[in-house]
Amino acid sequence: MNLLSRIKYELPDELESKFQSEYNNRNIKIIRITLLSGIIFYALFGFLDFLVAPEIADTFWLIRFAVVIPSTCIILAATFSKRLFKYIQPLMGFIVLIAGLGIVIMIAVAPPEVGYNYYAGIILVFILGYAFLNINFKWATISSTIIILAYEITIFYLVDTPVKTIINNNFFLLSANFIGMFAKLSFDYSQRKEYDISYKLDQSNKIIKENNSHLEERVNQRTAELKMLNNKLRIEIAGRKKIESNLVVAKEKAENANELKSEFLAQMSHEIRSPINVIQNFTYLIEDILDTVENEELDICFAGIDSASKRIVRTIDLILNTSELQLGIYEPTIREIDLASILPNLKKEYLKMAESKGLELKLNLDVTSSKIITDDYALNQIFANLIDNAIKYTGKGSIELSLSEENPDKFLFAIIDTGKGMSEEYQSRIFDQFSQEEGGYTRHFEGSGLGLSLVKKYCDIINADISVESSKDKGTTFRILLKSINEN
Repeated sequence: MNLLSRIKYELPDELESKFQSEYNNRNIKIIRITLLSGIIFYALFGFLDFLVAPEIADTFWLIRFAVVIPSTCIILAATFSKRLFKYIQPLMGFIVLIAGLGIVIMIAVAPPEVGYNYYAGIILVFILGYAFLNINFKWATISSTIIILAYEITIFYLVDTPVKTIINNNFFLLSANFIGMFAKLSFDYSQRKEYDISYKLDQSNKIIKENNSHLEERVNQRTAELKMLNNKLRIEIAGRKKIESNLVVAKEKAENANELKSEFLAQMSHEIRSPINVIQNFTYLIEDILDTVENEELDICFAGIDSASKRIVRTIDLILNTSELQLGIYEPTIREIDLASILPNLKKEYLKMAESKGLELKLNLDVTSSKIITDDYALNQIFANLIDNAIKYTGKGSIELSLSEENPDKFLFAIIDTGKGMSEEYQSRIFDQFSQEEGGYTRHFEGSGLGLSLVKKYCDIINADISVESSKDKGTTFRILLKSINEN
């Protein structure tokens, strides 16, 4: 089961359409108010167009007042039509799409210094779609994805946008969309689960009422029998023995009926209490989830968010470092560094990550003096990327970090793992950007393919020689000859 299916609470087919209908009807006032507010704010931002870009304000106003706002008014009118209201979800997704694409078009036609900042309007559109319009996850995600694709095409191919601006705007834009997506997933999950529990509770109540009705019928039936027996006793006065006999029979029937009633009530009490206890337990569980956030499904969800967030941050760091090196704006800071003090700290930093995979992380320092003149940041990036890669591609066994002294000013650092290794053919392009031996959706390991290319660039900066030895399923060894940066 993938992460999305864990987060998205699935309702039975017969409940899904009923849930959607009730959900839309319950939120109709909020939808109308939000659409009206969106119209007002989208119109008010026309004043901003006049302030920041008066020369093309008429073009912006054409988009706002001739396309987006009339379209929104039509959708608002559709909320009053019973025939069209059943399509309100895709219609709201459509209006979010139109509003977002309107801003993208403004970015495309605006002067660069103006267009660079209009991306913030797309974030407001995301907030409108995910938080206020109560669009379901499918339509909200479709509309936001199309908007982002249109924005990316615009800034990469239609507008001359600086790399830093692309990175900055994408960071906030993608983060806002990512947060909105998972917030919407979480909200949809709780709404569907609450609806499912409420439905099951209603069904239990119906069963209780039905059973109570059957109980009343049986009691009335027994009462009628007792009345008939009583009538017979009044009629049959042929003799005292016969009357007494009939009274005994009637008494036995009454006792049996009473006993049956008691047994029935006891059984029904158990049958009713059990599902109610389950329902209560689920209710308490939901409360606990909301109060303490200690739930396996949510733990998996948050673990996934945490992992994805770290992956995004690491990818952004790699992209920023790559961009910095490609632009030639990286400035090394040369100072004396003790290698024997760096490696133990790195081992401590990555030890937990290695142990979580059952790997042994070893450190072997065979040096008397390990001081070298070089760039601290570049050296740490080299070590960190190689250790991270070794842990990622090693399924079992160990990873050994070793440092030996070649001569007083040269040191050989090696990292040896027992991982999956690589083919000889791939080793010729291992330091290429975005290079990975396995690609596409079938690959087994995540990553951007930038880590080793950065390692090679940083080695060139600090005048270090790097080499690799590897074979399939037999592990990999990276060796780096480190020397003071002032040496040739």
